[in-house]
Amino acid sequence: MIWLREMKHEDKSQFVQFLNDERVIKFLSSRIPFPYTETDAEWWVTRGSKDDGIVSAIECDGYFIIAN
Repeated sequence: MIWLREMKHEDKSQFVQFLNDERVIKFLSSRIPFPYTETDAEWWVTRGSKDDGIVSAIECDGYFIIAN
């Protein structure tokens, strides 16, 4: 089953992994820092993803997929 949910602290390590892959970031905003650090992920989970109220994590069968 697929769910949209708020970001969780448990998502941080996957953010760091995804956003340090040059094949991924070349298609994303230039505002995303590179290299992407745990501190960047902490900010995103606790503050950045909550700023506009529409950012969600995609979860499929209990696994975090990516942020929209």
